[in-house]
Amino acid sequence: MISSLTSKYKLKGMTENEIIDLLGEPAEKLTEPSRQFLYYIGSAGLGVKVNLLQLHFDEDGKVESHDIIYK
Repeated sequence: MISSLTSKYKLKGMTENEIIDLLGEPAEKLTEPSRQFLYYIGSAGLGVKVNLLQLHFDEDGKVESHDIIYK
């Protein structure tokens, strides 16, 4: 799912509003240590860990990078 999302859309450089229009409201919005949006994308294995799409925004409010994290 994430690989098709990142291959179809160039997330880097998109604004916060463009991301929300594309993916909806994030599950979490973080401001420390930097501005980030977190989207839940499913569970790993037996549901013990949760996969998240983490988007990092620069000072202009545009995506500068994204990661998959396990929580």
